[in-house]
Amino acid sequence: MGDTTADSAMDAVQRRLMFEDECILVDKNDCVVGHESKYNCHLMEKIESENLLHRAFSVFLFNSEYELLLQQRSATKVTFPLVWTNTCCSHPLYRESELIEENALGVRNAAQRKLLDELGRAGPVVSKA
Repeated sequence: MGDTTADSAMDAVQRRLMFEDECILVDKNDCVVGHESKYNCHLMEKIESENLLHRAFSVFLFNSEYELLLQQRSATKVTFPLVWTNTCCSHPLYRESELIEENALGVRNAAQRKLLDELGRAGPVVSKA
């Protein structure tokens, strides 16, 4: 993702979010230790040399018939374009509402934000951690 080929493949919105969104950095015990841009969090050299770990989540949305809603990633995604994947995945951001530790409320808030953004609706998010 750090090379110019991958960078040039990003659309304007994706590029802006990669540099503006601040992921939550954590240690191996999931304790918050700081924040860093989404772009830097995904650079292999940073991950390997600085041991950058960050929070992420994955949502699997089932209907009443136990069918899983999948979605196909956009052709403009830098990683895994056009691949079928889970309902929604992303990162809680370094902001007050998504840093709440109790009952994983911060991650739940982030999941609601992304479900609304990607699917146009927010639903109940049940954590099975």
